[in-house]
Amino acid sequence: MHDTTKVVAPDLIFKNIFNVQKVQIVQNRIGHASFYIVKGNQYDNKDERLIKTRISSHLGSNFQFDIVYANKLQLNKNGKIPFVIHNVE
Repeated sequence: MHDTTKVVAPDLIFKNIFNVQKVQIVQNRIGHASFYIVKGNQYDNKDERLIKTRISSHLGSNFQFDIVYANKLQLNKNGKIPFVIHNVE
């Protein structure tokens, strides 16, 4: 995958990372996304490093991203938490 694309198959990034309770990815422009993470009790710097490494590996080293820690995530109109919100064409 190259660096000018939309986020796809993000579940691979978080596979077997057990210290993350919930994740939501918001992409407002091509080549950039914000990863909103609700941390579990055991979450630490090792988890963050692994997530960053996997994001770069999965989406490309030039893909820009932010990790934002949150207590709750954005709900859709049905009251559910979408895993990925694409606000790009």
